[in-house]
Amino acid sequence: GQTMKFWTSLQSLKCGFNDLGYEGLELLVPAICDCLQLEELDLQGNDLGAIGAGLLAKCLISCTSLRSLNLAHNRIGYEGLTEISQNLQFCPGLASVNLSASCIGGRRSDTQSTQGLVAFSQALLHCTNVVDLDLSSNRFVRETQPMA
Repeated sequence: GQTMKFWTSLQSLKCGFNDLGYEGLELLVPAICDCLQLEELDLQGNDLGAIGAGLLAKCLISCTSLRSLNLAHNRIGYEGLTEISQNLQFCPGLASVNLSASCIGGRRSDTQSTQGLVAFSQALLHCTNVVDLDLSSNRFVRETQPMA
């Protein structure tokens, strides 16, 4: 009814720092997926974790108008980053991505973290309009080889 009409024309959703967790996001996901004109999605600081990132990744398929995605301070980790990366191709107009303080970095020998970053960098190849990318405060560590 009326609620669905509202969501379909929504262009900006700012829901940051509301302590949603993945449980709260799970309630919003069906509505977000119906936001066919959504250009800005700000869910920073909601402790979404990898599960929440996986839920949100499903919405990216229908949010093809998305230009700004803010998932900062959500501890999505490399698992969540990988989930999001799988569907970024559906958001070719994406211009701004904020993943600061999202725990997507890793330790020196953390292969899974590296794989998540590789998946993300490959996904960005489909998002040629990105002009603002914030990956600060993720504790990236360069992999090094032991000296012989």
